[in-house]
Amino acid sequence: MRTERNTRITERDAARLARIVEDLLRRTSAIENGAEALHDTLDAARIVPSVEIDADVVTMNSEVTIEDAGSGEQRLVRLVYPEQADAGKGRVSVLSPLGSAILGARTGDSVSFATPAGERRVRVGGVRFQPEAAGQHEL
Repeated sequence: MRTERNTRITERDAARLARIVEDLLRRTSAIENGAEALHDTLDAARIVPSVEIDADVVTMNSEVTIEDAGSGEQRLVRLVYPEQADAGKGRVSVLSPLGSAILGARTGDSVSFATPAGERRVRVGGVRFQPEAAGQHEL
C-alpha cells in the first residue's frame, strides 16, 4: 500500500524494472516475490528522463534516510536491484515491500507497506546520494 503522491521514476529505471517484473511474473507467484507491488508502482508512476529527475526523489541505487513512524528510529538504506540486496549492509531490494514503497518517493514523503506483523509506515527523511544528481546516469 502506498500513500497517494506524484511518483516519478527515470526511464532507465522503469525499463530495467519492467524487465525484472515481466520475468518474475512468468516464473513465480507475483505476490510472493514482490513483482505485483512493483508492477503497480511502475503503472502509477510518471516516467521521466534521468536528467529531469529531481535530486530529492528516490531512484535506484539511491541512499536514503528513512524514519519509522512508530518508533522514530532512523536508518540509512540503499535501494538496489534484487541481486544486490544485503539487509546486513542496508541494501534493500526494490522487490521488498519497503523497497517498492520508497521507489519514486521524495524527501518528506510518508509511505506505508505490508509486513507479516502488519502495516508499517516510514518517512523518507532525505536522499543522501542519488546517482542522477551525481551525474551517474548509468547506475
